Amino acid sequence: MYGHESTRLLPADFPQFFQRAQGTRLWDVDGNEYIDYMCAFGPNLLGYGHEAVEAAARAQAHRGDTMTGPSDAMVRLAELFVDTVSHADWAMFCKNGTDATAMALVCARAHRQRRKVLLAQGAYHGAAPWCMPQAAGSTPEDRAHIIPFRYNDLDSLAAAVELADNDLAGIFATPFRHEAFSDQYLPGADYARAVRRVCDERDALLVVDDVRAGFRMARDCSWSATPTTSNASWTRVSCCVMGCMRKLPATVSRCVRPAPCRCPRSFSRTTPICALGMHGPRLPYAAGFICIHTTTCSSMRRSRPRT
Repeated sequence: MYGHESTRLLPADFPQFFQRAQGTRLWDVDGNEYIDYMCAFGPNLLGYGHEAVEAAARAQAHRGDTMTGPSDAMVRLAELFVDTVSHADWAMFCKNGTDATAMALVCARAHRQRRKVLLAQGAYHGAAPWCMPQAAGSTPEDRAHIIPFRYNDLDSLAAAVELADNDLAGIFATPFRHEAFSDQYLPGADYARAVRRVCDERDALLVVDDVRAGFRMARDCSWSATPTTSNASWTRVSCCVMGCMRKLPATVSRCVRPAPCRCPRSFSRTTPICALGMHGPRLPYAAGFICIHTTTCSSMRRSRPRT
């Protein structure tokens, strides 16, 4: 479960278990005190037991924890994501990064009914057989349509694109190379532009896996901090896995104030199952909520103009 913790780096005579935490500190079951520079591997930005955070969590738990449908808090959070990330038209929520990249994979393949997907060698996009950096436990069939290439290498990228030919569904991009136990570095601007250009030319989707770097390197998509953003076409980023996606075909036909249908003729026009769980005038809506169809996804029109 704890994939970020390596048993190889722990002492040979005992495992490490933590008992409590407060502020910037951790205490293990033996009473040893630690400064947590890792911030619980990222999400704990304000420290443990932060009074305002805990009060908000208690208040929400009093109203309801995991409910049958979304709450207004989820709507507000989705709208905040869409307002914060410049290329985002809508947002969706997944329980972990592997689910998010798997959804992005499905969307990329459904977009133009193609199969081939490019992944950088050694890049981490989740724990599913199709994307794990280690091949152990997976079969050739799991990776039958996955084409590897060397990160930040234009020649390797070009060769992989040619191998995909007219069956290129998408390219997964790590905006900041940050795999565990490896040197970390930013991609070259020429490489980032090339990935964007290839996706534009081939009508494929660019999936920016921002799961670790999102909102840390930049408040926008992490690649917004690179020179690539000087090109207006950069705003056509297809998927930002921290929750923001765009350029997907629509099949909405019955959601509250549905967006116009823009799906290709090859997609079914049947009424989708709404991810919000119900249809009706009382249903809160915003960009950030999607309707799931068996073959594709769609966004609902924004409830208010972007400011």
